[in-house]
Amino acid sequence: MSSKRIMNEAQRDAVVRKLYREALALDWLHLPDAKHTEQYLKWLEDREVGKVLEKWIDAGKIRVWLKDVPMKEFARALAGEGDFAHCLDVHPYKVSNIVRAALGEGWSETPGSVGIKPLHCVAQKGAEKRWLCWGPPQGFKHLLWSALERWDKAPDTSPLIVVHDSLAAPITSSERRKQEHIAGRVRLEVKFIRV
Repeated sequence: MSSKRIMNEAQRDAVVRKLYREALALDWLHLPDAKHTEQYLKWLEDREVGKVLEKWIDAGKIRVWLKDVPMKEFARALAGEGDFAHCLDVHPYKVSNIVRAALGEGWSETPGSVGIKPLHCVAQKGAEKRWLCWGPPQGFKHLLWSALERWDKAPDTSPLIVVHDSLAAPITSSERRKQEHIAGRVRLEVKFIRV
């Protein structure tokens, strides 16, 4: 039986805030998996992350907790959604920003339509409505599948896949062409944005 104490919300949030500050600076969503692995190792040794978490979590389970709890929620937090959104001071992938960048001025998210796995919403401009989902280039297959499932449930809608990149990690022209080609094969629209 473990003699670990139970971490309270304030203690957890202090760790998550540090993780999110660093992940934001690293452009986490657009980092390759190998860089994620490197950063998890650094966090395990960090006195404000891994060494603090050892008070509450068995050392062998800290990496799993980092990956499955706060970092699994990071994309949602960037959008201002989810359990840890309050741990970020900025929300660069806020739903309204994504909708405006993908569809233009005058479009807004329909209240109550935002969902996760992947992030998605129904946007509207007057009587016109559009369902869209978004994420980084490496999540394209999940976006594609989600759009296909949505289209199957609501065949009268035309889903929009939105892929975002960053200045630090721009999508390559070959990857962009590949994603456009795949989406086109199944008659789905894909837009590429940088927020």
